[in-house]
Amino acid sequence: MVGRRKGEKPIKHKPLLWSDDGPIARAIRTGDSWLYAWVAQQCVRMETLSRRSGIAMARLDDLWRGAGATEGELEVLAGPFGTDVESLRASIALDRLTGEA
Repeated sequence: MVGRRKGEKPIKHKPLLWSDDGPIARAIRTGDSWLYAWVAQQCVRMETLSRRSGIAMARLDDLWRGAGATEGELEVLAGPFGTDVESLRASIALDRLTGEA
């Protein structure tokens, strides 16, 4: 990874917010879990996600396998995913809804 050159400003990305017809919702509807959909969309490795969020790899594995996320975990996951807590909650709700069908 190349750093910024002298005088360059960092790029500010807009947060990825939940949309019922967005790429994450489409991925969940086609069978992906909520966590996999976010990891794939934002191209975040699990090791990087663990380091940036402070959540242990074992706990991320639990979330990957369908364990429920706490409010605190959603708050710290929002940063590395470039989103907000409400968007994560909406994706989890859709995952539960499509998983019951």
